[in-house]
Formats: sequence, structure tokens, C-alpha cells
Amino acid sequence: MDRLPLETQEQLRKMSSERLRLKLGKTGFDEDRLWELDRSGLLDALAEIAAGEIEADPAREAQEASQIPLPTEDSSSVASEVGREALRLKELELEARRAELEAEERRAEREGEGRS
Repeated sequence: MDRLPLETQEQLRKMSSERLRLKLGKTGFDEDRLWELDRSGLLDALAEIAAGEIEADPAREAQEASQIPLPTEDSSSVASEVGREALRLKELELEARRAELEAEERRAEREGEGRS
């Protein structure tokens, strides 16, 4: 949990154990193991996954994708076109992931406000 921002730690602590299990289940966490974990185990597991998502920063990934060298051949060549399409596809995937993360953050904030 220490690797997460304080705000995120607080949001996780406010969640019910059932909600923590639900979120872990959505990440592909082993369902049998979910029921073996106590509350602190659930928090630790979800924090570990959330820390991995934070480290996989979409902005950084977009920057890395933009630095992929495109072929220097004639712009009308097939290889150059494929390179552009691959780059655009990666950008679209990153935008979709960023939108998912923002939506999840908004949902968590609304849930946190609703319990206060």
C-alpha cells in the first residue's frame, strides 16, 4: 500500500471487503484465493495491482510509442504505411486505457462520497 498515493490508499480502505473481492475478481485474481484472504490481505493484493497500473502510466507509454522509429523509406511504401498504422493502433489503445482508468477513478470517488 505504501507505493500508492495517499488518496488511493484512503479510497481502498473505505471499500467494503466484498467490493475489494469484486475488484480483485475483475483483474483475474484467483477466485478460490479471494475467499481465503482476510481484509488486510485483500487490501494488499488490490494495492499491488493498483501500484502496477500506476507504474504503467499511459502518458509514459504514449511517449515511448511516439519514439518508435518509422521506416525511412518512401512514404508511399507498404512498410511505412504499416508502421504508421501500428503506431496509431497503439495510441488508440493507450487512449482507451486512459479513459478506462479515469472512469474507474471517477466511480471510486463517487462511491467514496456516497459513503461519507
